[in-house]
Amino acid sequence: FYPLFAGVAVAEGGDFGNIRLSIIGDNRICSLTGAGIFPETGLGPLGSLYRIVSRQHCRVSRLLATCVIAFLMAASGASAREKDRTLKLYFTHTGEKGEFTYKRNGKFDPAALKKINHFLRDWRRNEPTKMDPRLLDIIGIVYGEVGGREPIHVVSGYRSMKTNDMLRRRGRGAAKKSLHTRGQALDFFIPGVPVSKIRKAGLRMQRGGVGFYPTSGSPFVHLDTGSV
Repeated sequence: FYPLFAGVAVAEGGDFGNIRLSIIGDNRICSLTGAGIFPETGLGPLGSLYRIVSRQHCRVSRLLATCVIAFLMAASGASAREKDRTLKLYFTHTGEKGEFTYKRNGKFDPAALKKINHFLRDWRRNEPTKMDPRLLDIIGIVYGEVGGREPIHVVSGYRSMKTNDMLRRRGRGAAKKSLHTRGQALDFFIPGVPVSKIRKAGLRMQRGGVGFYPTSGSPFVHLDTGSV
């Protein structure tokens, strides 16, 4: 045991849900690592959260030790209680509809992701890809923030390179290195919700790129998981 955890029943390598505490006595290093903290950030494993590299820094009060452990246990519990996430989609080009619970108890559901991959396929070539799960989270959070009720109307999901090149030749505004070709972008609108409101919600998240096309035949917003 180290003074940091004085009075708290923590043994070396003790686990708290998805959170692991490690104590390395010889070189006076205390570290806390975890994968279940702050699920809304989409960061996944956070690696080292807290590292103290000297003996005297490890000599903290019981109150601080208790607060640290309480915080980690609460964060782990929050992850375990994370609500399921579901997307209601309608593909404007194929007429297909689907409702997909792609995340359960904070974990992506591989079977649901596979169905979404097919749903958001390159409809011209009937070719799917692996869509970026982070994109689904962004879309789902934005949908909730803007108060969406109707299914998300997909204008464009995955585009193969051949389709993308064809659209470029026709002057349809497709970027040469479009994130659609990597499964990292979605063009969509939500009936009953102004596209300007969707755009603002996407910008507030600062989780990827945001495109705005209010003068298109069917106005839509582009969201992706590229650099902000």
